[in-house]
Amino acid sequence: MADLGFFGASLEGYGCAGMSNVEYGLVTQELERAIPACARLSACSRAGDVSIYTFGSDDQKNTWLPAMQKGEKLGCFG
Repeated sequence: MADLGFFGASLEGYGCAGMSNVEYGLVTQELERAIPACARLSACSRAGDVSIYTFGSDDQKNTWLPAMQKGEKLGCFG
């Protein structure tokens, strides 16, 4: 999933794909249909990366977002 850019897919920069919300929703829906466990994973990952992207300092964004996009760190699972 990280190789395809699906973690942090709707965010701009930091190695993220920059998909629109519609594109991100379609990708997420298909993943969840194929692998039901992805529903929880995508929701958790999304909550973490969006919070850091929106409220984090530049230092926090540069530290966490690239690692989250690569799947090295995931939102609420760390």
